[in-house]
Amino acid sequence: MTPYIDTHIQKDTPINRQFLLDMDKKLGPDVSIVYIYALADERVNYPDKPGHVIYIGEACRSSGATGKRFAQHISTSETQGGDTGTIYSLSRYYWRGKKIRLQVFIVDNPCNREPLERELLCAHVKKFGALPICQGTTGKNYGTTALSNLKIPQERIALFFPTAIQLSFRLVLLKILPDFFSGFCTNSFAKFLR
Repeated sequence: MTPYIDTHIQKDTPINRQFLLDMDKKLGPDVSIVYIYALADERVNYPDKPGHVIYIGEACRSSGATGKRFAQHISTSETQGGDTGTIYSLSRYYWRGKKIRLQVFIVDNPCNREPLERELLCAHVKKFGALPICQGTTGKNYGTTALSNLKIPQERIALFFPTAIQLSFRLVLLKILPDFFSGFCTNSFAKFLR
């Protein structure tokens, strides 16, 4: 497969988010495409091996230019944007200044577009052990403005760190086990929990 477009986008360079906004001129109505976003200078630590690909997608619009889809991918600013077509994690990479490669492939037969996307996603899972890291971060639950303004209690955030998980587990054990075992708990086990 030869890409129709193969470029790098990066914030504060000539080929930036505006380039994506202008793509609707190149990809008109009824053009079926599959596209791949990848980190150019970094790797993602996937389970089986490190990789560069962060998102695989497909598009075709019968009313309006297919290229308009790309205008949705990256939010209007680092903290603002309500388009449900925004790929939140991709936006984070962009607004953090990461260099992102974009390859766009035109699919001759529109019926092959979605199967080709699925094939590429499955190939990524087989090779790297997981879907590309940005898959699944679109839709109303991942709006840039909503997530930027989201208030999350620190105890929830603490759950994402191993020491917090260990501490929480120990606190649960300290509260539950003494009552549960009532007499089976030895001094050495109680010391272990503390």
